[in-house]
Amino acid sequence: MATPLEIRAKRIIETPLGSRVMLPKFGSKLYELIDKTVDDEHRLKFISYTFQAFYDVDNGVLWDRELEPQAISVRFEGGVAKANITLVTGKELAL
Repeated sequence: MATPLEIRAKRIIETPLGSRVMLPKFGSKLYELIDKTVDDEHRLKFISYTFQAFYDVDNGVLWDRELEPQAISVRFEGGVAKANITLVTGKELAL
């Protein structure tokens, strides 16, 4: 079962960037990677888009103070991305 922190992180990265009218910078560009060939470039974009999703770039702040990523790793199983996010607090999230 997902922890409250994992649920909040998942909400951030699964929300398409620009889909929220009042918060157009909230979310990620991960939707752009759907149905694309999985290669090294895809893997790097996945990690980059995931990092970017946690920050409000206009104001230079985190969307959620408890969700500051330090490292992100990704693996693909049967075409499905599995991300492990290490936060600066040392907590690990598996999404």
